[in-house]
Amino acid sequence: MKRKLRTIFILFFLCQAGFSQNIEHDVVVNPEQQIQEIEKIKTQILNARDLNDTESEKLLISQLHKNYEQLQSNNYVALSATNELSFQVLPFDSKDLTWKIIVTSQLFDSSSLFNQIVDLPWEAIHGTKLAKIDKMTPKEYADYASHVILYDKMLMDENPNITLRLIYQISPWNDASEYRFFPVTLEVLRTDYNNQVIFSLQKEDFNSASFNVYPQVEIRTFAQIEKERSQNEKILSKELSLYNKKHPSAANTKLPEQSYKKLDKINTEKNPVIQKGRSTVTLNFSDYETTQQLENFTGSNIGLDNINVMLSIGFGKFFFLEADVGGQVKDISTNQFLINIGAGLGACVNIANIFRPFILISEDYVTSENLITRFSAGLDLMIGKIFIITANYGFNMDLSIPAFDANKNFFDNFTQVHSFSVGLGFNYK
Repeated sequence: MKRKLRTIFILFFLCQAGFSQNIEHDVVVNPEQQIQEIEKIKTQILNARDLNDTESEKLLISQLHKNYEQLQSNNYVALSATNELSFQVLPFDSKDLTWKIIVTSQLFDSSSLFNQIVDLPWEAIHGTKLAKIDKMTPKEYADYASHVILYDKMLMDENPNITLRLIYQISPWNDASEYRFFPVTLEVLRTDYNNQVIFSLQKEDFNSASFNVYPQVEIRTFAQIEKERSQNEKILSKELSLYNKKHPSAANTKLPEQSYKKLDKINTEKNPVIQKGRSTVTLNFSDYETTQQLENFTGSNIGLDNINVMLSIGFGKFFFLEADVGGQVKDISTNQFLINIGAGLGACVNIANIFRPFILISEDYVTSENLITRFSAGLDLMIGKIFIITANYGFNMDLSIPAFDANKNFFDNFTQVHSFSVGLGFNYK
């Protein structure tokens, strides 16, 4: 509600001010909504890429470009009347014949985007140029001194007779979700003269500044980032040249933020590797109940007669929980059907978005009344961002519950066996 009232107030103020300055484009109250929409579209583009939805990605990129064009084509306004700008007027300087106005801002949650000292000349307030003080007659000097007292009071009062209006532009900038703030015009208006503009500064009097929006979202390739950085350096170089030309005493000084951040930490791949816990659903074929004891192992006897559905839930960068349920026909002649169910904990590493080796420790119960502790190592071959082919080897400790003998050494109750599995599935996030 406060934002709506502020917007209405600003629009009313602009109408009352008879805003007729030579501004190229329309003046918009606030760009924050446009920036939020841009960041939302960027997030949607990343989601479309994760799903390999190229059609949606193209439409979203086209929409993003239109939003960027609109953001950059508009001029925006900030007013002291709405506390986006604040100012303090110092007493009249008889040497420079000006009032110094210290201007600060509160824009985009930052107090450092716009800070300016304005030298407001005598003629802007009085309307006529001031004669040299040392050549004034006593009467002229008395008039001058009385006017200084009057104007000091008028400008330094709690409710001064001036207000400020800043016109600025916004452009996307170097880093992810970084934007550049470009001041265009700062105007001083007399409120007691129907908001008449009595003095103004232009863009060559200002330095631009950057701000970030969080969370930062990057959708560009390394090549695009480099190209845009190069273009932005040219913009800043031109800005510096104009500033030094108008302010020769400041020549050869650098504007703030001229050097951009180095790209040491930016991944050069088009599809950067995202390390996260394994989140998959797979259909596996294994020799779950026909595993061979280690001393009798022969690879040619492997039979993939067990079907398993496995669900992995990733957490953190490397870890995942896994649950599985499966079954097989143990003896076709008697139609004995066995079911296995289990859970485990594992860790994985993403290599180049293609290979994902993993390890897993799990515990399974089989309806043949066996408990199997499995130590597994596997590899996912990732096809695109969704589909995977997986293979797994397990070293297992098989315990027959009915045959458990409490009088034995505990570990003598376990049979050591191999197991193998292959499967197909997909990543779901």
